[in-house]
Amino acid sequence: MKPFIISIISAIIIIFSWNYIYSNHIDATCTEFVDSLDSISNNIDKNNWKSVSNEFMKINKKWDSIRYKWSVLLDHHELDNIDVAMAKLIKNIELKNIPLSHEQIQSLKEFFKLISENEKLTLTNIL
Repeated sequence: MKPFIISIISAIIIIFSWNYIYSNHIDATCTEFVDSLDSISNNIDKNNWKSVSNEFMKINKKWDSIRYKWSVLLDHHELDNIDVAMAKLIKNIELKNIPLSHEQIQSLKEFFKLISENEKLTLTNIL
């Protein structure tokens, strides 16, 4: 009986720990990235390429530091998708290509939303 109780308590601790990590780190960071990408998209519409470049460099720097932390917790395929989209967006910003920049921004926003949704503690994700 004692091992069973220890197992139940351990499972509960793991579940609440994951929920804490998710709500305080992953979801909040994904939301920040999506908001920053919206800002970049608005600056692209205004042809304010200097602000676009500066804002993207901030996002890229933040992503570099976050990526290594997330690689322990998340599926690497999702992180690789973000890396590829970031590389494409860098080039599109350098070329000042408005349609392709918007396309990559939308892809990045969807990737961050997918990470946020896939890591939520829901019955669908558990099963």
